[in-house]
Amino acid sequence: MKTQLLIGMAVMALFTSCQSDKKQEMNQKPIAYPTTQKDTTVFDTYFNTKVADPYRWLEADTSAQTKAWVTAQNKVTFDYLA
Repeated sequence: MKTQLLIGMAVMALFTSCQSDKKQEMNQKPIAYPTTQKDTTVFDTYFNTKVADPYRWLEADTSAQTKAWVTAQNKVTFDYLA
């Protein structure tokens, strides 16, 4: 009888904990990610097939534009993790 009571209490504690987590998730507002620019002028050709590379500008990791994009993405990430 004592074991059943302990198991019942553990199940209730777990259920209550899950419910409060669910309520907290429902109260969170959606994450607003920064817009990422797409370059429609960059293509590569592989075996006579043109393949778009709209995010190639992000490969220039020392450019001011890429640094600004990374800063904006980091702000969203760090705000969420806080």
